[in-house]
Order: sequence, then C-alpha cells, then structure tokens
Amino acid sequence: MIIVFKSSKYIINSLFIYSFKNREFPRKSIIEAVARGIDMFECVMPSRNARHATVFTWNGIMHLTNKCFETAPRPIDKHCNCPACRNFSKAYIRHLFKAQEMLAGRLAVIHNLYFYNTLAEKIRDSPDNGTFEDFRKKYSVCLSEKYQ
Repeated sequence: MIIVFKSSKYIINSLFIYSFKNREFPRKSIIEAVARGIDMFECVMPSRNARHATVFTWNGIMHLTNKCFETAPRPIDKHCNCPACRNFSKAYIRHLFKAQEMLAGRLAVIHNLYFYNTLAEKIRDSPDNGTFEDFRKKYSVCLSEKYQ
C-alpha cells in the first residue's frame, strides 16, 4: 500500500486505477487509496477473515469467538441490514463457530461482504455529496481498531 500512496501523484486522472491485494487490506487503506485516486479494488480478506470469525463493523473489527459474545443478544452490527444481522445474534453465531458449524462462516462472510459493499457505496457517494473529507476523517481511524 505504501507504493500506491507514494506513486499516486503520478497517476493520470482520466484512467481507472485498479488495486489488487490478496492479504490484509485494511478498511482505512481503501479510504486512503480512494483519496489518492484508486478506483477499483480486489481482495479476499473479507471472506477469509470471516471464515475465522473476524467481522467488520462501523465501530471496528470484532472477533466473534471472544468470550464476551457468549451471551450477546444483539446482531453483529446494529447499523447493518445484512441477513446475518437481521436474523441472528452475536451469541448464536459465536456458538456456531465454537461448534464448528459451517453456517457460522457463511453468516460471517455474508456480513463482511455486505459491509464492504456498503463501505464502497458510502465511499462512492461521499464525493458527490461533498462529504468525502468528513467521511475520511471519521472512518479512516475507527474501521481498523478492535471493537468489543
């Protein structure tokens, strides 16, 4: 990502710029890359992390196998409208992970992909609304922090 940040000043504005990263691609890096002119992204991180019980929320990163979610009656993210958040609690999904049920990974993948689609939608809409810098300041920091 450092190469992208340092070379972005040489990018021609009329081109679509594509970034591929198959390992950890933090959410704040996506926001920062967009600020530097990157247009398209590809990454397996949302689904890979989800299969290992790591989910992304608007408050930060959450590890669903943590003991604190054993009796959590709320959805993964109260601001999310994905099928996993609409229908299941953190406690139930944690139970599925602990029982090694395949449904756990599927629900977490659904949530993470929905989150990333929503993130991309908000990033895409914010320049049109003139709010990209506010969005960048608010979410560049909090999306990469652990949330309990």
